[in-house]
Amino acid sequence: MSTNRRLVMFSDDAALTATLRDCIRQKRALDLDVHERLMSQMNGSAVPLAEAGDVILFKAGRNPESEIGAVRALRRTVGAKRAILAFADEDLSLAAIRGLTAAGVSEVIPYPAPLAELSERIDHWTREPEYPVPALRRPETRLGRVISVAQARGGLGATTLAVNLAHRLMDPHGLISKKRNYRVALVDFDLQFGAVASFLDIEPTSALYRLAAGDVVPDATYLDQALVEHGSGLHVLTAPDTLCPLDALDPEQAAAIIDNLRAEFDFVVVDLPRGLAGWMPAVIDRTDRMLLLSDTTVPCIRQARRLVQLFTEEALNLDIEIVVSRETRPLIAKRHHTEAERVLERPFRHWLPLDAKACRTAADSGKPLAAAAGRSSLSRGIDGIARGLIKEIKARDTAGLVDTSR
Repeated sequence: MSTNRRLVMFSDDAALTATLRDCIRQKRALDLDVHERLMSQMNGSAVPLAEAGDVILFKAGRNPESEIGAVRALRRTVGAKRAILAFADEDLSLAAIRGLTAAGVSEVIPYPAPLAELSERIDHWTREPEYPVPALRRPETRLGRVISVAQARGGLGATTLAVNLAHRLMDPHGLISKKRNYRVALVDFDLQFGAVASFLDIEPTSALYRLAAGDVVPDATYLDQALVEHGSGLHVLTAPDTLCPLDALDPEQAAAIIDNLRAEFDFVVVDLPRGLAGWMPAVIDRTDRMLLLSDTTVPCIRQARRLVQLFTEEALNLDIEIVVSRETRPLIAKRHHTEAERVLERPFRHWLPLDAKACRTAADSGKPLAAAAGRSSLSRGIDGIARGLIKEIKARDTAGLVDTSR
């Protein structure tokens, strides 16, 4: 016997709630829970309440932008399969609709609407699946992992790491025709001096520039058209082909880029700029792992410590790993190494040796290190970082398999 499907509604509009109750009353297999406040007014408490619902509904309010943060938090918690419906005024701007959709709203329903039309949309989103659920399944679609690359000073090879880590995370195998186990997107957020396109010998696009100039929140379609596919299968969002101020993006746009990409790709690798910009907290908040490059000189360690403190203030649970650049892992750690680990409160697990010849060969040929100098010590070091991340995602996916048999 099938149980009733539960709808959870957040609205301070009594007329909307009454209309929805009238609609649900005509349907025998639906239950409705109403919370008489906007989601943005509930300071995060809407998320655990919404988890009880098969379909989540909310009123967008007079200022829909205020709901976007709540929707993102909700979508991260409930996963990709559960429907989230927004009721909004008919004169809602296209930009606001795109913002809500990019944040994770399944459909924006204009209100007021005829009861018959409202009933049809409710039926659409509450329809029982046509096929039985398999005995062994993933409970919800997993969002891709976001890996951000930053550096304590210039010249440490952040772009080299970002490009080659993204390439290696595809986990290509096969002697003749390379098959890829994972879909990977690489984002060059260094709006002024980004060099990812040059490293891969692809033409930069104006997508990020047009995005910033048009003040538009990108959706999945926009990003699909903006991505450039490299011959290796890597998808790249290049830095603008026109000089662009670092603050040209706003936090909502940066967040929408990451949210849409991690919904489509297994890994999203972000090459961050040296400077700080107002949109960066939105990216850091969505980062699963940050790789912070540093050397072991005193000035660089001090700068790395400042960045660790800054980034963790923005995201308390941010997982930051230090990558020691331009040094070979010593057999026995020297005193200044252990002192640097103590200052940064993080062990040095990753070491990338200086390999100027391999870097030059790869850059001049427009190929990743694995293709141009796969046996180099630098390529092997980046390969080790990638293998660790792949191992983690495999473990996560294995843990996500649940037995639903009775």
